[in-house]
Order: sequence, then structure tokens, then C-alpha cells
Amino acid sequence: MNSALGLALFTLGARYLPAIETALIGSLDAPLAPLWVWLVFQETPSPGTLTGGLIVFVAVTFHIGLGATGRGTPRIVEGSEP
Repeated sequence: MNSALGLALFTLGARYLPAIETALIGSLDAPLAPLWVWLVFQETPSPGTLTGGLIVFVAVTFHIGLGATGRGTPRIVEGSEP
């Protein structure tokens, strides 16, 4: 039930995002899985798992952060004004 609800919300939200951001957010599933396992089952992830997950998480956060700063800003091209 939990996975079905998450997938349904992800699918609904994907209509409002560019395809690249949807793919990047979807890629967070793998690096966040060890976090959920650690929180629920107290299973300690290996250092390699933590490092790989951190790299993916930082890359996705960085991309979304850079994209958010450029949204909504109209571009003015020289010679385009009447």
C-alpha cells in the first residue's frame, strides 16, 4: 500500500515537472533505500553505500537547486523588443 501511494503521487507530480527533474528525483530511490533500512531495521550501511548515496543525493540536489534559481526569469533577447 505504501509503495502504491508513493508511486501514485510521483506519477501525478511528474506532470508538473520537466522530464529530467522527474528522472533525477526518481533516481533518489536507490541512494535513500539504505537510509530507510537503517531507520526501520537498524541495519548499518557500509561506508561505500553511504558514499555512493551521498554522491547521487548531492548531484540531484545541486541540479534541482541550480534549475530552481533560473525558473521564472524571462530572457530578453536583444532586438526582440518592438
